[in-house]
Amino acid sequence: MLLEGAESQAIQLPVLDPALDTVRRSATLRLDAGGALTGTVTEKRFGDVSEYLRAVYSMGDAKQQRDLLDRSLGQDFTTFSAKDVKVENVDSLNRDLTVSYSLSADRYAKAMGPLLMVRPRVLGDVDLETDHKERKVPIDLDETMQAVDEYSIELPAGFTVDELPDPVKLDVGFASYQSAIEVKGNTLEYKRTYTVREITLPAERYGDVQKLEETIAADEESRAVLKKQ
Repeated sequence: MLLEGAESQAIQLPVLDPALDTVRRSATLRLDAGGALTGTVTEKRFGDVSEYLRAVYSMGDAKQQRDLLDRSLGQDFTTFSAKDVKVENVDSLNRDLTVSYSLSADRYAKAMGPLLMVRPRVLGDVDLETDHKERKVPIDLDETMQAVDEYSIELPAGFTVDELPDPVKLDVGFASYQSAIEVKGNTLEYKRTYTVREITLPAERYGDVQKLEETIAADEESRAVLKKQ
């Protein structure tokens, strides 16, 4: 609100470019024949999406910092360990907050006879909570932002790719989502990009939000099928 007597008015603040609020995860990983996953992970955050992590890594104790990482990994793995954790640029707001570590996760891939079922989307989930009730109030998407995930998974010896998830591409104006997976030699390469361009939507756009959530959820849980030769 701009308060200036009879000239007082409400002023709409500008919506920031999604490129100013980013999460970029990347990992180079290796899968063994028993389904265990090992490798290195790097996560870079810039803008508002880095605020909470910066607070924990600058003011929290060692247990709080460890619990933060464990809670995050616990969303995607049943059993896991992370070591050699390195955190950079905690206090440098004009640079990416960077967290890197070595990861191992047992039973990541599920064995079904001669097949291994592997989730290409290794880390990170898009938390869009929707329901099937009629929407009567505006929709709050919280903030504009962009998340990019890139994961490389080396296949176990003696296995080849039998089936891959289809690529996904959806643009609903206020947000977009796309993902693709391909095979390069004996490696699966997965990449996805999620972009939010607007913050508040009218209630009548709820159907598009539901469609976006369903598309993302299906992609996040899709599986590649590996076959033992």
